[in-house]
Amino acid sequence: MKCLLSQLHAAGRQDLPYARLLEGHVDAIQIIRRYSGMPGLADTLAKASWCGVWNADLPGAPLRIESGVVRGGKSFASGAGSLTHALVTTAANDPARVQLWLVDLQKTPPHIDRDWWQVVGMQASQTHRVSWSAVPAHALTRIGAPGDYAREPWFSGGALRYVAIHAGGIAALFDTVRTHLVVRERERDPHQLVRLARLFTAAETAADPGQPLRCPHINNGALSFFIGKTSQARILTNRLLTDYPYPPAGTIRISASARSALTGRNTSIAAAKPS
Repeated sequence: MKCLLSQLHAAGRQDLPYARLLEGHVDAIQIIRRYSGMPGLADTLAKASWCGVWNADLPGAPLRIESGVVRGGKSFASGAGSLTHALVTTAANDPARVQLWLVDLQKTPPHIDRDWWQVVGMQASQTHRVSWSAVPAHALTRIGAPGDYAREPWFSGGALRYVAIHAGGIAALFDTVRTHLVVRERERDPHQLVRLARLFTAAETAADPGQPLRCPHINNGALSFFIGKTSQARILTNRLLTDYPYPPAGTIRISASARSALTGRNTSIAAAKPS
């Protein structure tokens, strides 16, 4: 099976807002499988739900539990209004105390502020601010112990999933430029070929930070050290991320109806097939 990062890169290359939601779903399923202590919960959610992870607190109103009541909210809540479940955190800014909670968004829907994040290219990701008030704490399911969410190496390693989808987005920019030049019959223009080569180099470097590219303003010794360490980190994190692969086997198949419901786009996504 293709490694997880390759699948996320492919998704980002086809549809970046959708890939943002897919990465959050993968993150949530991995966390639940790793820390919940409830056999089968992650598998059940993976098969029949769309999940996300909402960690960034709402400015001035962080998510908290006071006297058995949930108050406050989250910013950058991707998939708000479309996801079925979300992992949220309390004490989000304290790595030793941060606590994960699973929220059934159909039973405990938040108030959604849709007027906040006006980024045109990512509107389909439905990234909004969410908040709750007077919700009983028993409506949330505790996942893991305090500090689990920030536990290394999984917390920092997870950043590569985010990088993978955006590297796919960079590749999509290259695809768009290349197609434009072909349609305009300018793909053989020497000046355009130089520009296209630079774009290709940028896209390839984003997908593989270990590529030995020449950087004229960086000392060769320092560059070699950086490339070596980057390659080691990339290989290590690949292994860490695939400790909890999603899905565990077979192909990724996202139905057109499910994808349309999440992104508001009536298009299909090609399956990421095993190599």
